[in-house]
This record gives sequence, C-alpha cells and structure tokens, in this order.
Amino acid sequence: MRDPLPALAPPAGARQMPQGGGGGSGYYANTTVRTDLDPAAIGTHYAAQLRDAGWTAQGEGHAGPVAWSAWTFRDGDGEEWRGLLFALRRPEVDGDYVVYLRADANAGDATSGGWTGLVLMTVDVFGAPISHFE
Repeated sequence: MRDPLPALAPPAGARQMPQGGGGGSGYYANTTVRTDLDPAAIGTHYAAQLRDAGWTAQGEGHAGPVAWSAWTFRDGDGEEWRGLLFALRRPEVDGDYVVYLRADANAGDATSGGWTGLVLMTVDVFGAPISHFE
C-alpha cells in the first residue's frame, strides 16, 4: 500500500521542521512549525492544502491553542480513508506548533486503524525528516 499523505508546505514566512512519521495500519507525520500565526490561521492554511489534494472536510474547529480538522478521501486505488489534522501551540515556546497529520484506511469502520493513543506519540517520535511536510 502506498502512503496516502500529501506533502504539506509551511505558511509563508514560517519555518517547518519535520519530526517523523510512519505507517502500518495507518500513516502519520508530524512537524514543528514556527510562525506568528494563530491556531485558526494554521488550521486554515493546512486545510486548504488537504482540500487541494482531494480530501473532504468532515468537521473542523479551533479553540485556545489548538486547531483541528477531520477528513475523508479516496486513494489512487479508490480505497476510502479518514484523516485527522491538528495543530497545537506549544505553551513553553512562543510561536511554536506541533502539527500532526494521520490517515487510516476503512473510513466506515471506526475500530480499524485506531487513533487512540497515537496522538500522544507526536511528542515522542523525533525521527528522520519525512517528505509529508516540506
């Protein structure tokens, strides 16, 4: 199975530093972004790129230090996927965000791929740079 995550570019004037990613039952990537933008603007920026990649928003929002969005899309083989994007402003570093993107196959089956616990891994997965965040 080919990795379904699109490459995402940083906002203008921002510094984006890929932190890792991987695959298995789902695919994920995370990056740190340094910018003066607020969480809502960060969410809007990345959501536009996901829409351009053919993803369909199922819900999105922002509150306090976080922006999030949930997605569905079909890969090149027509398989249905669900996606999750969130950007969390780091309280200890002004202007720094952790941005996390995940996709799981079988969007109709809420038990497949499992998102539970994987979001917590974003602070622990500091591996080699990946191509999902340019």
